[in-house]
Amino acid sequence: MSLYDFFTNITTGRFALLALGVFLVSTVVLDRLNPEKTIRANPNVGDKYLSIGMTFGYKAEDLYTMLDGFSEQNTKDERVYLILDLVYPLLYGLSWAIILAYLQRIYMPTSTIRNHYLWVLPLCAMVFDWAENLSMIWIQANYRKGEISNTMRWMTDFSRAMTMLKITFIAASFFVAFALLLGIAASWWKGPRTRPQGAT
Repeated sequence: MSLYDFFTNITTGRFALLALGVFLVSTVVLDRLNPEKTIRANPNVGDKYLSIGMTFGYKAEDLYTMLDGFSEQNTKDERVYLILDLVYPLLYGLSWAIILAYLQRIYMPTSTIRNHYLWVLPLCAMVFDWAENLSMIWIQANYRKGEISNTMRWMTDFSRAMTMLKITFIAASFFVAFALLLGIAASWWKGPRTRPQGAT
């Protein structure tokens, strides 16, 4: 089964609501597992803590400064969190792909391209998120204070680029979802609209 067939078959209201629930629950769970508060309590880190996955275009030196202040336990906690965070992109990527495919199906029920491209946005974010996490796991495992090799610089630049791409595609997914919701609301406000099969 192709991705097109997959998203065409599951773009129903029930699956969209389930996908939204999975996204919300997984986001809350991941936030609870985030060791940021514990790491910030380390006086050697404090305000130097860098929320890597949510900071667009952070400086490499800021990352190295944070890692310099990490205790051994901080490094372990952050590594475990990054490993667990490999599951989250799969959950939000598939969830938002289903939601976008459903919203497009509602907004353009007769479109022959309704599921050909919108679900790609969160899936791209998912792939870039994986690349970001894997590269950051490598960076933290190989980082040595005062020893910044060319390989370390290259991996840092790669991880920064992956973060920026991930954030861009996540923002695009939210923007498109919001635009589709506005379009649907405007259409229904103007008058009755025939709901497509499978929209409930």
